[in-house]
Amino acid sequence: MKKLQFLLLFVTLTLFSSFITGCGDDDTPTTSATTGSLSYSMDISEFSNITSVEVTITNGTFSDTQNPALAGNTVSGTFAELEPGTYTITAKAYNGTELLAQGSQQKSVTAGETTNIQITLIAKEQPPTTGSLSYSMDISGFSNIDSVE
Repeated sequence: MKKLQFLLLFVTLTLFSSFITGCGDDDTPTTSATTGSLSYSMDISEFSNITSVEVTITNGTFSDTQNPALAGNTVSGTFAELEPGTYTITAKAYNGTELLAQGSQQKSVTAGETTNIQITLIAKEQPPTTGSLSYSMDISGFSNIDSVE
């Protein structure tokens, strides 16, 4: 009977240990012999009013989007378990719903490896809020016009 209790205790502890080991908060990107990962980061210190960032990765019909947390002057994240190939990574920075800046680049992902990239955000050009208009009119063909207002 004691051997059975010992065996049950051993099995229970082994299963519990396996569960705890598998539930760790490991920040290592997931890769395998057939997939890779892509880790990105971007400096947002130039933009004081960013409220959110959207990062999209595409390759043919594949597309995935992340909204990474803003942490100081840097935004970073990882797309894991990607099939090998060339991907386009696009980042957009917003203040509410207003697009403030964006950046994009292409990078290859290799099976079993993590590819690291730095995305540079370029501020969106804002249209001028004031301007001027000048015009001219040729009225020489009209003999009955005295003035134009």
